[in-house]
Amino acid sequence: MEFQDKEWTSQVYAPILNGQQLYFAVDQECYDDTAEDGRAKDRQIHELNSGHDEAYIRVIFHANFVVWVCHDMTPVIVIRSIDTDVFVLCWTSQ
Repeated sequence: MEFQDKEWTSQVYAPILNGQQLYFAVDQECYDDTAEDGRAKDRQIHELNSGHDEAYIRVIFHANFVVWVCHDMTPVIVIRSIDTDVFVLCWTSQ
């Protein structure tokens, strides 16, 4: 994932990232790639740093972060998974 994170900060992707946010988890750190003023940038999101090994826990963690950040709106979050653990965690974390 580190390669994808660094790749998306290339200025070639600035027009694609304009107005969008792309999150990457690299080891225990999380990064947000976006573009402002036509320039791609990368910043670490300290609130999303996590030592969880299981990906499904990080998915729920990130979804809860979106709800927290968008407290003045009602975000639509779609999580598709065939994993029962993901279903149960999504259902109980409403």
